[in-house]
This record gives sequence, C-alpha cells and structure tokens, in this order.
Amino acid sequence: MSTEVNPTLQLDIDQVAFLNKLEQQIQEDLTEIRAYERMDISASVAISPADSSRAGEPTMTGTTINLSRGGCMVSVSNPPRVGDHYRIQIQSDSANPIMTFARCVRAMLGKGEVFEAGFQFFTPLELAEFETAF
Repeated sequence: MSTEVNPTLQLDIDQVAFLNKLEQQIQEDLTEIRAYERMDISASVAISPADSSRAGEPTMTGTTINLSRGGCMVSVSNPPRVGDHYRIQIQSDSANPIMTFARCVRAMLGKGEVFEAGFQFFTPLELAEFETAF
C-alpha cells in the first residue's frame, strides 16, 4: 500500500495573508499581547510549594531570567510541577525581598543541566513595590 503526497499545496488568499503576517511578526507585536513589560533581571529566588500537603518538600533555589509585575521566568536545577502553586521569594536590591504566590505555567529543559520555569503571579506586583525593588 503506497501513499502519495501532493507536492503542491493549494492555499487560498486568506491563508497566504495569514502566513505572511506570521513571518513578519516582530518583537513589538509579541510584546503587545503581554499585560506587563518584562525586564531582564538576574536575582536570587527561592521557590517552595504553597500547598500545605507538600510543605515537607525542599525549597528550590535559582535565579530569575526575567521579571514583570505579572510573573517571572526562573532558572532552577529541578523542574517545578506545571499547574502547581508556589510561594516565591525574590531577593531584590532593596532591604526587603519580594514574596508572592504564583502558579507554574511552564517548565522546560534549558541550557545545560538546568530547567527554565515560568510563573504567573496570583496578584500582580504593585508598581511601587516593583520599581523600588529593582
């Protein structure tokens, strides 16, 4: 039984326009869909489960890759569980670290033996707190 693939793909004008738009997207287009601007900030971070049933698990430590008022991307040696809730403490330039709660929205293998994990804060950081911290 053989299957042949048609080497010519017929697209209508709307499909071609959509593909052209995708090819031409630039960083500003992608930034527009975000609620808060990301800043490349490298700061120490401690991540621990927010669920009391997981209270005995060790705290993960790592470094932020980027940070916004609505979330952060971190580099850690062990992957957090996507969908789980965490208490996140970010060491800032000010005397007081930022402490907040977040849900892990993604985790993937980064460069080398580290993982990159994205967190969405339950409540966006206050602008004044964010600006004075960094």
